Amino acid sequence: MGTTTLLPTLIQNLYVAYICDAFFNIIVSTCMTIATFKIAHSLMTNLYGFVVGLNACIAGTLDLLATFIVIDDHVLGLPPIQQYQVYSGFAVLFVVLYFCYKAMLLAFKTRQQDERNPASSFADDGDFDVLRQAQEKHLSGFVN
Repeated sequence: MGTTTLLPTLIQNLYVAYICDAFFNIIVSTCMTIATFKIAHSLMTNLYGFVVGLNACIAGTLDLLATFIVIDDHVLGLPPIQQYQVYSGFAVLFVVLYFCYKAMLLAFKTRQQDERNPASSFADDGDFDVLRQAQEKHLSGFVN
């Protein structure tokens, strides 16, 4: 997402900016649809409208706030190229924060799983069962 907003600032071509903006909107719409589905999947039917409406309201408010800060002459008042740079910086920042969050969740889950089952850090117990069964089957061929 950051690339679709940073590329127009590097190339500085109006057609490239329009194409990148279209791709950015496609990516955002797709992500919002997937996020809405994941949220709706875990909700009761009577809460769906409220949560989706609240999500849209918060997203619209944050978008309006970011646009106001970047465009308004009393706040930052940036020219269009610098606006794209700020938006791409936001996108890159959120991607980095998301991956850090996911890495922390994975590390926490792995550590929690290791604490519950110390043998799982070396190998899964099921692997030993399969190996033992294969050895018994192989050795039984020699005994008969």
